[in-house]
Amino acid sequence: MSDSLNTTDIISLQKDDDFSGFLRVQKSDELKDRNGKTYFNLTLSDKTGAINAKVWDAGLLELPPQGSVIKIASSIVTEFKGNLQLRVNSFRVADDNDGYDLSMLVATSPETSEVMFEYLDEIIASIKNNTLHKIVSSVVDKVRDKLYYYPAAQMMHHVTHGGLLHHITSMLKVAEALAACYPNINRDLLLSGVIVHDLGKIHELASDTTGAPLGYTKDGMLFGHLLRGFSMIEKAADEAGILEDDEMYMLLQHMMVSHHGLIEHGSLRKPMFAEAEMLYFIDNLDARMNEFETIINQLSPGSFSERKPFLDNRSLYRPIFDEDKA
Repeated sequence: MSDSLNTTDIISLQKDDDFSGFLRVQKSDELKDRNGKTYFNLTLSDKTGAINAKVWDAGLLELPPQGSVIKIASSIVTEFKGNLQLRVNSFRVADDNDGYDLSMLVATSPETSEVMFEYLDEIIASIKNNTLHKIVSSVVDKVRDKLYYYPAAQMMHHVTHGGLLHHITSMLKVAEALAACYPNINRDLLLSGVIVHDLGKIHELASDTTGAPLGYTKDGMLFGHLLRGFSMIEKAADEAGILEDDEMYMLLQHMMVSHHGLIEHGSLRKPMFAEAEMLYFIDNLDARMNEFETIINQLSPGSFSERKPFLDNRSLYRPIFDEDKA
């Protein structure tokens, strides 16, 4: 067998292609088929996308850990229910001597972190309320270095280099547009909530500097980003000498603990005022649109995805628009 690697990007793969190369393990499960034989169900990724992979008859193999990189020596692209799938025949976990480039295995945000930070800093500078400006500036400055590369999630949305910053800046654009439509909304409060709402994820998730998520930290497992974000706001307010009963301070804290909207989705409280409710919807909208974009971009026009459990078990469809016919 040749040791050469074809290094084809996932987005370029077609049915019946042979593939060999390095891919990152986004998700890995050891399962049993109907005959009781062990197989691996993997989600593998590079910077262009992700693909489901199966390793059959894996009883004597070791399951590659989530976040690891594997070197595939032999595999073929198959199709299952209209979706491409990789049938891996031979692989091993890669090591430092393999010389792979991890940055080629992690997706990047559509804008550079420098461009996104320029916009974020403009928004922070525009916040007129003194309490909110002090808290938001302090919290962002404390995580600025990591915010350049951190992903927004382990698996679901904005899983890219700078993904968390991308999520925040995308939400800010939506928030600015909606605040202009609803005069009763306090712009400073809404934008402040958007900026800080997920910064606790920097403590909740582990990531390397390429933006590849490496699983949940002990802090993330024990507390989660809502509670950690609350404590970040609290510390910033204390350092700025802001009183505990300051109205804007308390409202921002409430937005942090309520931005998941529903108790069953992890919120400590349901949103109790308009800005908190709007934050919940903008957060969900931006995450959902990013999930749709990621999945649909991997489909051919006129095709459906496999069912996605995190999208209420729906299949997504890529419409055939005029530009697709050219």
